Amino acid sequence: MDFSSYQDMLRPNFTEEEVAHIYQLFMEYPSGVAKRKLHVVYLKALELSHQEIVRIARVSGDSVTRYLRAYIEGGVTALCLSQRHCPGSALLPYSEVIKTRFQAHPPHTVAEAAYEIEKLTGIQLALSACRDFMHKRLGMRYRKMALIPL
Repeated sequence: MDFSSYQDMLRPNFTEEEVAHIYQLFMEYPSGVAKRKLHVVYLKALELSHQEIVRIARVSGDSVTRYLRAYIEGGVTALCLSQRHCPGSALLPYSEVIKTRFQAHPPHTVAEAAYEIEKLTGIQLALSACRDFMHKRLGMRYRKMALIPL
């Protein structure tokens, strides 16, 4: 497939109503990412070239292609969907077990907590990851340990 036929494939035919609708959404949409995507599609609806859209909208050529392909496949709703990657923790299924264990037998150090988690789940954590998991996922706080004077 040569480049010109590929560009023709990404040149959808817009009706006046579609152009007006895209422009209205672009002007009113609050989200920065979706607003940028709508801007790119609106500029393409005005029959600007990819190079001009890259220069005006300040996005990469690959982004222009990706946004146009999303519009062709799913319309305006595909442009406005958020597709942020939010990784999950392998420890989430064990959260309640770990929390119950730590409430019954609180660990004295993060290293001890990491060791207990590895014993319970088989998942080995770095100390910083263990500290974050305990604080963010389990809601546990650090406690200062000190000697009590006699």
